[in-house]
Amino acid sequence: MSRIHIEVLTPGNGKTYEFKLDDGIATAEIIVQLCAQIEEFEASNISFDKGRPLLCVAKAGGSLNPEHTLREAGVKSGNRLFLL
Repeated sequence: MSRIHIEVLTPGNGKTYEFKLDDGIATAEIIVQLCAQIEEFEASNISFDKGRPLLCVAKAGGSLNPEHTLREAGVKSGNRLFLL
């Protein structure tokens, strides 16, 4: 596993966050981690569907498969992702 640096935009609150993540972790687990860290940072719940949040790559326009790792999805340092 290697660490990558990405930006995550959350349209629900209009903010962008920076993260360093292991690229070998499944997208589903990354989503859980991102949601928890953003809510902790904001000290409140943010408006995305907890039941089915999606992580999308900005340039590709599609959602990432929750079973794939970031590496398998082709996510690299410097990419911007959307958490919906």
